[in-house]
Amino acid sequence: MTIAASAAEELGLEAGRAWTKTLAERVERHRLLDQARRVALQCLGRRAMSTSALRARLVARTGSESAAKTVVDEFVRDGWLDDHASAVDYAASLLRTSPATASYLEQRLEARGIDAATAARAAATALADVDLDGAATAFVRRKAKTMTSLSAAARLRRLAGLLARRGFDAEAAMQILRRAGVAPDDE
Repeated sequence: MTIAASAAEELGLEAGRAWTKTLAERVERHRLLDQARRVALQCLGRRAMSTSALRARLVARTGSESAAKTVVDEFVRDGWLDDHASAVDYAASLLRTSPATASYLEQRLEARGIDAATAARAAATALADVDLDGAATAFVRRKAKTMTSLSAAARLRRLAGLLARRGFDAEAAMQILRRAGVAPDDE
C-alpha cells in the first residue's frame, strides 16, 4: 500500500517508529476512506447519484459502512452530492422524453433512493415550467401516428394505457385523448 507523504505525516508515520495495533488501525481507516473517496468520485463522474445509492455502492466496494458514511457526509458538506439537484435533473430528463405526472416522477425518484419529501419537491420543481396537458397532447399525437395500422379502439386503448403508466388518471387521460383527436368527444 502506498500512502501520500501528507497522509503519512498526518498519521504520524515516520521511519523507525514502532508499528502498533493502534497505528495499524489508523492506517487501515485512512486506506478505507481513501478507497471510498476514489470510488465515490468514479461513480459521480459517471452520473449523479442519491446519497443512499452512493452509500450502498461504497459499502459494497469497500466493505465499510463507517467509511461510506463518512465520505458521503463529506461529499454532501462540500457540495459534491445534492439529492435535490440530482433528483430535479433526473425528473427533467424523464420529462424530456415523454410527459409524466408528479406522482409518477416521485415514484421513479423514490426508486432511485431519494426520500419522499425530496422527491416531491424535485417533481414540483421539474414540472414548474412544463405545460403538462400540452406536452401530453403532443405526445399522444406523435404516438398515434405510429399506430395507424391498429383499429380505433385498439389505438385508444393503447394510448390510454400509455398515459396511465405515466401517472395520468382515467379522466385526465380521456381529456388528453380527446384534445389529441384520438377519442371521440362523446366518450
